[in-house]
Amino acid sequence: MKSFLNRRSLLTGFALVVGINAIGASSALAASSHDISWEQLDGQHRLPDGDYIQVSELPGGAPSDKIEVQLILSGLSWWKGIQSNEIVLCQAQDSQTYSSAQISLDQVNSRGLQLWKAKTFGAHHNMYNIHGVQDHLRGGNSYVFTWFRD
Repeated sequence: MKSFLNRRSLLTGFALVVGINAIGASSALAASSHDISWEQLDGQHRLPDGDYIQVSELPGGAPSDKIEVQLILSGLSWWKGIQSNEIVLCQAQDSQTYSSAQISLDQVNSRGLQLWKAKTFGAHHNMYNIHGVQDHLRGGNSYVFTWFRD
């Protein structure tokens, strides 16, 4: 009897892990990155996953060969982040509603900017790739991304 219970527990545990992995895989596929334009980041456009994000350009704040990127969560608590490919620039969550970083203009021009957010089970997903971002960035300036709604 003990052997039967151990096998049954093992099979139940295996089925649970497989089920969770299947759920995670389907949510990861559903949360693939969307290309968005700079113009959609005006706080008025509903982005493909329901988000409203506004970017503001502030002169100064960084050396002429770099830009400063700032992330502000406005009334949100789930994790959000900004990356330039594999380089994590900013992340905010819960009571930490602000984060900033500087990056060389050359790096961001070659790697782009991506907006990330937590989805099912808190997994971080690349939600938005800002298409043509290099056409809008000027060295020495700060770019404030305010995430209003998710």
